[in-house]
Amino acid sequence: MNALRILTVILLAASLNAAGAPSLSVTPDRTKVALGEQIVLTVKIESANDLKGAPAIKLPDSEHYSVVRSSGPSRSSMTQIVNGKVSHSISLTYTYHIAPRKTGAFTFPALSIKLKNQTLSSQPFRVSVTNKAVKNPDVKVYLIAGKRTCYVGEQVHLTLKVAKKANSAAELVREGFITIIDRISESLGRGFSVNALFDRLPEATAERIEGEVYHVFKLHYALFPQRSGAYTIRAIPFQYVERQRVRSRRGIDPFFDGFFGMRDQIRQVPKTVLTSTITFTVKSLPPGPPSFSGAVGKFRLEADIQPRSVPTGESATLSIKLAGNSRPNSMGEVTLPDLSSFEIFTPEKHAWQDTTATGIHGRKSYKYLIIPKEAGDLAVPPVVWTYFDPDAATYTTLSSDTFHLRISKGKDGGKQSSTRYMTQAEIREVGKDIRYIKTVTDITNQPTKPYTNPIFFILYPLPFLLGLFSALYKVQSGRSKDEAAGLRQKAARRAFKDIQAIEKEQAGLSFKEMLSRIAGVIERYISHKFGFSATGKMLGELKQELIDRGIAEKVVSDLTEYIEQMDRYRFGGSSPGENDKSEMLAKTRSFVQQLDKSPKKERGA
Repeated sequence: MNALRILTVILLAASLNAAGAPSLSVTPDRTKVALGEQIVLTVKIESANDLKGAPAIKLPDSEHYSVVRSSGPSRSSMTQIVNGKVSHSISLTYTYHIAPRKTGAFTFPALSIKLKNQTLSSQPFRVSVTNKAVKNPDVKVYLIAGKRTCYVGEQVHLTLKVAKKANSAAELVREGFITIIDRISESLGRGFSVNALFDRLPEATAERIEGEVYHVFKLHYALFPQRSGAYTIRAIPFQYVERQRVRSRRGIDPFFDGFFGMRDQIRQVPKTVLTSTITFTVKSLPPGPPSFSGAVGKFRLEADIQPRSVPTGESATLSIKLAGNSRPNSMGEVTLPDLSSFEIFTPEKHAWQDTTATGIHGRKSYKYLIIPKEAGDLAVPPVVWTYFDPDAATYTTLSSDTFHLRISKGKDGGKQSSTRYMTQAEIREVGKDIRYIKTVTDITNQPTKPYTNPIFFILYPLPFLLGLFSALYKVQSGRSKDEAAGLRQKAARRAFKDIQAIEKEQAGLSFKEMLSRIAGVIERYISHKFGFSATGKMLGELKQELIDRGIAEKVVSDLTEYIEQMDRYRFGGSSPGENDKSEMLAKTRSFVQQLDKSPKKERGA
């Protein structure tokens, strides 16, 4: 028992020491002031170890400011246990009030201290001092464009950012958001396709703007220019209200007015703030090659033929997949190479559109049934597809590999297989050749004893047969339900098995290939576990489906953010780090565990 206690203490100490490196930070309450006003600085030393030996912090003398007063240090500690890991932090906080001595701009220097043979430093920051009183507006509205110069068909990200100062008298109203959203669409509707990447007002996040804390709402749009030219979003008014306190009498009776005196009332005063003006320059696409599909953005192409070995007269499947940062209907179509040695059937097509805060990502898939006409070794030329890359301002051609098929002799001895299967043209002709035979029958006398008619003996067992078929149908229906229940029970086990397979192969997989397989694992798990198809659903729809099935909203929100992160890696051009493969697999396993347990907790609540 003593040995166990000693081991526990050692492990706890090791976890505390690894919790985090010490740090020094300086945070101003604002960075823009008038002469005569003060700036409050919060200086914090934070470490996972004891800070008993931490030196006192003294601000350096400066010609730009004077220290009015100071307080501290105040000591605080916090211990957290997350996923079985213990993290412990201790902090010392100092507060300083400084007053600028002259107008102009100056840099508050970085502070440095030595803590146990380690030097800690803060970050410097700029301060602006003016003669006039500085008051940041209660509400700020920004329009932020990812690009101002773009090409026809290119996706451009636009963000509407509404910021309200914390603890201000301003109050944002729904009508203000509706008006500005409509005006954005009206301003660009003639030259752009405007796609909102939101279905409801997002939750506010805290952000420091010019040294003050604001509550910020961000609404994202995907813009697709339709034709070249210059387009302008002029300043758009955003409406909000300001709550003002006014004095008024309590009643209309002078006696009670004099006795009770005045009372306070809250009045809402309409206010307006304008956005900045944004101008877009849309350029036409340069002349493209014959293979240009019409798609603009960044894309990837995958193609495969399975099986690679078939007898004459039997079919193989040519699968083609396209994915990129555009809408599926803007990606054009695929042109097949020369396949004169095959009979080609009309493809099975599917299209998906994923809408996230980062933009619209489209996917298309084609499955062609191809039947070789003769035996031998056949080479299928590569599938070629061209798109315009706006970042490089050039056309890029994607190409698959050349596929080699081994066609063996079928039952017909490898002869021309036209006698073994029908072409598409022949299939259409069959429908035209169908003719119905019509005969004229006379009315005959029916016998008085129906059981003497042979038809009676044919129809007599019919009710019993219907009952038998009904019973068989119920049995089959029960089996289907049992199969669905089996899929639900095995969903997590199958997902963990797939994740383990990816882990074994991750060294030979590219990052995008691994993420594509992870996405398949998540979609298959959700489909089997909850009984609806997750493939092709927009993130908003997927989120609502899971919440409706009793999954905790926090788990669903974290999952959709994780899917957005994977989409940024797969389609948005984000660069992964060295350890991201293992982290992604660990996150996937964690989400499967949370989704598998969440419904049970909800039912037991």
